[in-house]
Amino acid sequence: MPPEVLRGWDSAIDLGKSGLRQRRYEAATVMAWTCPLDVIPDEATLQARLSEICLALQAAIDVRRGMAISDPRSISTAGKAPTNDPREYDFNPGTDSSIEISARQRPIIRTTRHEGGLRRYGEWLISRGFTVATNVYPRDFLITGESPWIGEYKVVYGPQVARASREAHSQLKEYRFFLHPDPSPAGLLAVFSAPLPLARVAWLNSEGIAVVWWSGSAWNGCLSARAAGLCD
Repeated sequence: MPPEVLRGWDSAIDLGKSGLRQRRYEAATVMAWTCPLDVIPDEATLQARLSEICLALQAAIDVRRGMAISDPRSISTAGKAPTNDPREYDFNPGTDSSIEISARQRPIIRTTRHEGGLRRYGEWLISRGFTVATNVYPRDFLITGESPWIGEYKVVYGPQVARASREAHSQLKEYRFFLHPDPSPAGLLAVFSAPLPLARVAWLNSEGIAVVWWSGSAWNGCLSARAAGLCD
């Protein structure tokens, strides 16, 4: 990066954590600006700094393009997760908890259901002989082995079936493209906390995504999920 672009900026950040996600953010930082929480800059200052960082981003892109031409081996674009992560795969979902959301008239208590549903389905898979991992952020879970699957668990809130299915579709496609660029890619599995309309299941199937849903008493699924043993 040109020295004049970097002048007045931090060249590194310290997030104070040893997690893989935090280490990735620290390693990817080219330039940063740190300010105390008790002295938040005014709007004009923030806008000015934002304009500077946008120009710096363009400079970084130009540098990257130059490096890609002069020394192609110095640039990696696959976005693949690092292979030196010392952690072993582990199945250990979090716990659901209630949160209070401030409202004008009265507070609203919402209970999350994502982790509990993910745990229930993961334990079901494990009881069927599958090996499941949840310490694979940003993915919800992986089914490892000779026929691996990338899994996304979605809670269907009320009538928001379309939203849940769209989110599962986009996330699974992104995860496989950036994190699993292998010749034989992993399968894609969308798991929902409630049944989906047949048209939604058909759409996801047409995109190469197997679908499983909780019926209230069992894990039901599409034909491809049944063939793979991923549902009752």
